[in-house]
Amino acid sequence: MHHKKLSHCNIVKVYELYIESTKGTIYSVMELVKSREMFEVIHELGHYSEKVACKIFRQILEAINYMHEEGICHRDLKPNNILSNEG
Repeated sequence: MHHKKLSHCNIVKVYELYIESTKGTIYSVMELVKSREMFEVIHELGHYSEKVACKIFRQILEAINYMHEEGICHRDLKPNNILSNEG
Protein backbone atom coordinates (compact mmCIF):
# COMPACT_ATOMS: atom_id res chain seq x y z
CA MET A 1 0.00 0.00 0.00
CA HIS A 2 1.12 3.56 -0.68
CA HIS A 3 0.49 4.88 2.86
CA LYS A 4 3.47 3.03 4.30
CA LYS A 5 5.99 4.71 1.99
CA LEU A 6 5.03 8.24 3.10
CA SER A 7 7.59 10.03 5.27
CA HIS A 8 6.76 13.65 6.06
CA CYS A 9 6.82 15.61 9.32
CA ASN A 10 3.16 16.66 8.87
CA ILE A 11 1.78 13.22 8.01
CA VAL A 12 1.10 10.52 10.59
CA LYS A 13 3.30 7.50 9.85
CA VAL A 14 1.54 4.24 8.94
CA TYR A 15 3.68 1.25 9.96
CA GLU A 16 1.50 -1.65 8.91
CA LEU A 17 -1.91 -2.52 7.48
CA TYR A 18 -3.73 -5.78 8.18
CA ILE A 19 -6.85 -7.06 6.46
CA GLU A 20 -8.97 -9.59 8.35
CA SER A 21 -9.72 -12.32 5.83
CA THR A 22 -13.19 -13.30 7.10
CA LYS A 23 -14.80 -9.84 7.39
CA GLY A 24 -12.46 -7.76 5.24
CA THR A 25 -11.90 -5.34 8.13
CA ILE A 26 -8.76 -3.22 7.74
CA TYR A 27 -6.57 -2.54 10.78
CA SER A 28 -3.76 -0.01 10.69
CA VAL A 29 -0.76 0.35 13.00
CA MET A 30 0.12 4.03 13.10
CA GLU A 31 2.43 6.44 14.85
CA LEU A 32 1.15 7.62 18.24
CA VAL A 33 0.38 11.33 18.05
CA LYS A 34 -0.71 13.18 21.16
CA SER A 35 -2.91 15.91 19.77
CA ARG A 36 -6.56 16.58 18.99
CA GLU A 37 -8.67 16.80 15.87
CA MET A 38 -8.73 20.28 14.40
CA PHE A 39 -12.54 20.17 14.57
CA GLU A 40 -12.40 19.85 18.40
CA VAL A 41 -9.94 22.75 18.69
CA ILE A 42 -12.00 25.03 16.43
CA HIS A 43 -15.16 24.15 18.35
CA GLU A 44 -13.43 24.95 21.65
CA LEU A 45 -11.65 28.16 20.55
CA GLY A 46 -14.20 29.42 18.05
CA HIS A 47 -11.43 30.44 15.65
CA TYR A 48 -7.66 30.60 15.17
CA SER A 49 -5.70 33.84 15.04
CA GLU A 50 -4.58 34.83 11.54
CA LYS A 51 -0.95 34.02 12.41
CA VAL A 52 -1.78 30.53 13.69
CA ALA A 53 -4.18 29.85 10.80
CA CYS A 54 -1.44 30.76 8.29
CA LYS A 55 1.02 28.41 10.03
CA ILE A 56 -1.48 25.52 10.04
CA PHE A 57 -2.58 26.13 6.45
CA ARG A 58 1.04 26.11 5.28
CA GLN A 59 1.68 22.77 7.03
CA ILE A 60 -1.46 21.28 5.46
CA LEU A 61 -0.47 22.48 1.98
CA GLU A 62 3.07 21.14 2.38
CA ALA A 63 1.71 17.73 3.37
CA ILE A 64 -0.81 17.69 0.48
CA ASN A 65 1.87 18.75 -1.99
CA TYR A 66 4.15 15.93 -0.75
CA MET A 67 1.33 13.39 -1.09
CA HIS A 68 0.56 14.57 -4.64
CA GLU A 69 4.25 14.28 -5.56
CA GLU A 70 4.04 10.67 -4.35
CA GLY A 71 0.94 10.06 -6.48
CA ILE A 72 -1.49 9.96 -3.55
CA CYS A 73 -4.71 11.95 -3.18
CA HIS A 74 -6.27 12.25 0.33
CA ARG A 75 -9.95 12.42 -0.80
CA ASP A 76 -11.33 13.24 2.67
CA LEU A 77 -9.74 16.48 3.88
CA LYS A 78 -11.77 18.00 6.70
CA PRO A 79 -11.06 19.30 10.21
CA ASN A 80 -11.96 15.90 11.71
CA ASN A 81 -9.09 14.30 9.76
CA ILE A 82 -6.45 16.89 10.63
CA LEU A 83 -4.60 16.79 13.95
CA SER A 84 -3.75 20.06 15.70
CA ASN A 85 -1.41 20.91 18.56
CA GLU A 86 -2.69 24.48 18.60
CA GLY A 87 -5.14 25.70 21.18
